[in-house]
Amino acid sequence: SLVGGDLLTLDTILQEVTRYTCSLVTVTGGELLALSNYLSLMRLLCSESFEVDLKTSAALFFAQVDRRVSIVLDLKTAGSGESHRNERNNPSGFSGGSD
Repeated sequence: SLVGGDLLTLDTILQEVTRYTCSLVTVTGGELLALSNYLSLMRLLCSESFEVDLKTSAALFFAQVDRRVSIVLDLKTAGSGESHRNERNNPSGFSGGSD
C-alpha cells in the first residue's frame, strides 16, 4: 500500500494504526477495491478487533469484502450523470462477503 508516496507492508500499516487510541478505521480515498491488497488490509484490521468501514462508490464488485466490514456506499444517482458507473452486479441487501 502507498501512504504519502511510501510503499508500506500490511504489518507496518497495522503498527501505524495501533499507535492511535481508536477502535474505528475508515478505509477510503479513491476506489480502493481496485487495489487487491486492500481486501487483505481490511481483513487484518478486523482480525485485530478494529471496527472497519469501507467508503466506496459501488463502481466495483464488493461482495468479496469481509463481512465484518461496514460498507458505506456512495451510489451515483441518475441525475448525477454518473449512474452508469454503478456496478449492477453488486448484491442488494448486501450482508457481507467472506470471513
